[in-house]
Amino acid sequence: DAVAAIRAWGPLEAEQPVAGRSVTKGRHGLWLARAWIDGESLEIFARTASDPELASAAADVFLALEDVHAAGIVHGDLSPGNIIVGPDGKASLTDFGLSSSVQAGSTSSHAGMRRSGTPLFIAPEVLIGAAPTPESDHFGAAAVLALALAKVQVDPARFYGRFPAEPFLDAAEITLDSLPPWSRDLLTSLLSRDPAERRLASGTPPWKALLDGLGRDTA
Repeated sequence: DAVAAIRAWGPLEAEQPVAGRSVTKGRHGLWLARAWIDGESLEIFARTASDPELASAAADVFLALEDVHAAGIVHGDLSPGNIIVGPDGKASLTDFGLSSSVQAGSTSSHAGMRRSGTPLFIAPEVLIGAAPTPESDHFGAAAVLALALAKVQVDPARFYGRFPAEPFLDAAEITLDSLPPWSRDLLTSLLSRDPAERRLASGTPPWKALLDGLGRDTA
């Protein structure tokens, strides 16, 4: 219910790259208030951002997801519009309206809420009715990064004429050669149609793989 959903935010710390929030009890019930973030959506940021800037923003998003998942929450709607990039280039994950809680390895949506997401960024298993999971969040974040790096406009009708029968990159008409070398293994893994395969063979977390690819110190 709504109270349980609000309480689920308890384990998250304010300094993490997730929009800040507070719970207020008003005359008509509980309200979840979130902090204002100065910046622009990743959709706008990506138009002029360099590949390293996009990688840094994506690393922030994957790090936020690591904390969110550790707190037992699935975001459920990764998209460029739900990521805000500040003037300092730091990205924050916002809009948890479709978030779910994860308990004992299963995912249950908020009561009465229909599962959905933003077209082009929905994992294939969710498209056919499965509940969102941390793996589907990773798929969505990888899809956001792939489209941002490729700087292509994808026609949803044309895309869904091929996906999920075909791999995401093929359906989006993005070739590996058009993507930076440091992104290829990561995107190929996280955009796998099989959720169980959405991990790097090295076991490196996505955020660290991105920063390592940029030659940054992640110790």
